[in-house]
Amino acid sequence: MSMKAWTSAASTRPPHQRLRCRVHAATLPLLFPRGELGWHPGILRGDAPAVMAGDAICSYCVMEGNNLRYLQNHQRDIRAECYQGLYDAVAGGVADGRDFGQCVILPSRFVGGPRYMQQCYKDAMAIAKLDAAAEDLRSSAKNCTVHTFAADVTDYAQVCEALTAAHLCVGHIDILVCCAGSSRPGRFLEQDLSAFRWTMDLNYHGTVHTVKAVLPHMVAAGAGHLVLVASAAAVCGIVGLSSYCPTKYAVRGLADSLRNELLASGVRVSVAYPPDTDTPGYAAEQKTKPPECHAFSRAAGDVLYSPEQVARCMVHGIEAGAHHLPSPDFGQNVMIAASAGLTPRRYPVALECLLAPLVVLALRLFGWVVDSAVMKAARLRA
Repeated sequence: MSMKAWTSAASTRPPHQRLRCRVHAATLPLLFPRGELGWHPGILRGDAPAVMAGDAICSYCVMEGNNLRYLQNHQRDIRAECYQGLYDAVAGGVADGRDFGQCVILPSRFVGGPRYMQQCYKDAMAIAKLDAAAEDLRSSAKNCTVHTFAADVTDYAQVCEALTAAHLCVGHIDILVCCAGSSRPGRFLEQDLSAFRWTMDLNYHGTVHTVKAVLPHMVAAGAGHLVLVASAAAVCGIVGLSSYCPTKYAVRGLADSLRNELLASGVRVSVAYPPDTDTPGYAAEQKTKPPECHAFSRAAGDVLYSPEQVARCMVHGIEAGAHHLPSPDFGQNVMIAASAGLTPRRYPVALECLLAPLVVLALRLFGWVVDSAVMKAARLRA
C-alpha cells in the first residue's frame, strides 16, 4: 500500500488512531523486526517475525507532526541509513541475532530535541545506556546533578556541538576524561585495513577531537585537568591486538606531549592504563581473540579487575595530581614506571635507582614467560 493510501485512510479515524496510523505509515516501509531475535539472516528470506519498527519508535520517541512528515518525505534515505547501520554492525563482528537482542533500529535523521536518535540503532542503544547510568548516579549519589550529552567522538562537529551544550549547561569543565575506545582483535595478516582505520579513528582521533573541543576553554580559564585513557596495551605489544595497541601508544604519546606543552597554562594532564576490566567490551573481545592472545593473558596471570577497582585507582591518582595514573595491577604499574622516560616518576627516584636492576631482571623474565606461551599456542594452532 502506498504512503498516500495509508495517510488517507487514517484521516477517517479518531485522533488517537490517526496518530498510530500515521506512525505506521511512516515506518512500515522500513520492515525491520525487533524483539528477542533482533536482526538475523532470516530477514533476507522473509521468515522473520513481522513486528514493525513503528512500535519501537512509539515507545522511545514522542512523535510530532514535523517528525512524521520528515519520515514520509525521506523514506529512501532512511531505509539506506538503516541498512547501513546493520551493515556496519555485521562488519564490526556482530554475527548472532542475540547480540542485537532488544536493540531499537531507528533512522538517523530524526529532527527535534536532543532526545531523538542521532545516527542509527547503535546511537539508540548508547543513549539508553547513558540515561541508565545517569539514573544510577542520581539514585546512588547524594546532592549530585547529572547531565548527559551524546556524540560520536569520531565526528568532530558532533563533539563540538555536545561539548558546547555541556559548557552552556554546567559552565567551566574542570575535568575531561577521554575514555571512548574499542578493539577488534585478530591476527595482523588476517585483518582488513578497515579494522586499523576504524580503531585509530575511534581510540586516537576520538580523543584528539574531544581534547580539541575542550582545551581552549581550559587554557582561557587557566585551569582544568585532562585525563586520557590509554591501556595496559600502551606499554607492551600483544599478539592479536596489532590494530589496538598502536592506538593506545598514540594516546599515551599525546598525553605526554600535551603535558609538556601545557606546563605554563594551569592545565594538568594525566594518562590512565586500565588493565583487563570486566566490561561488556572485554567480554565481546574474548569471542574473537586468537588462541595466542589468550595464552599471553594466561601467562600474565589472567586477572580480571572490576570497573570499580580500576575507577577507584584512577580517581586516587587524579586527586594526587599524578601524570601516570595507577591501576590495581602492581606489575603493570612497575612496567609503566620503568618506561616513564622524561615524564614525572611515580616512585621516589632513590627507590627506583635501588630497585632498577631487579626490575630489569623481572621484566626480562616476564617477557620470556609470555613469549614462550605465545610460541607454544602458535605451534598448537599450526
